[in-house]
Amino acid sequence: MGAAVVAAVFLLLFLLFEGRSRVGESARSLDAGPEDRGSTRRVGAAFGVSIVTFALSSFLAMGGYGALPSAAAWAGFVVMTMGIGFRLWSARVLGASYTRTLRVDPGQQVVRAGPYRLVRHPGYAGSIMLWTGAAFASGDIFGPLVIVPLIVWAYVMRIVAEDRLLIAALGDEYATYARDVARLVPFIY
Repeated sequence: MGAAVVAAVFLLLFLLFEGRSRVGESARSLDAGPEDRGSTRRVGAAFGVSIVTFALSSFLAMGGYGALPSAAAWAGFVVMTMGIGFRLWSARVLGASYTRTLRVDPGQQVVRAGPYRLVRHPGYAGSIMLWTGAAFASGDIFGPLVIVPLIVWAYVMRIVAEDRLLIAALGDEYATYARDVARLVPFIY
């Protein structure tokens, strides 16, 4: 069984169970307020385009057009599974604060436990890893060329909106956390 097929199964399972990782009605809601700045729609659109691109790229790989080495595809699958694990770990640590849209609940606090010690947005880092890995697992260069920049762009825009929201809502505590902990890659960004 090729990396693309195994990656497709994992991707499907992830998408099916992603909703279950959200605790409570508020966390599952798609009602985005102005503080969301369209980031939920942007990320959703990037997911949709990435799914179609993954399928098309996998199809192209079967024809040999732009085919990546098998080792690159399997390495992509490994990165993908690591990304899923990082995203699920993040969701578990955040609990009810792990929401579909950007929002701050009354009494919400800055979380510095688990993956949040390493980066400010580990769920987004996990998603970027997941989609980057899936792009390479597709087995064709078309996948990484389309999916990686699209997903990174969508999440960087979301991070900008989320950091603004959290600094406004949580004040100095979040500003200090933001100064001390990188967004996605420790010590780099």
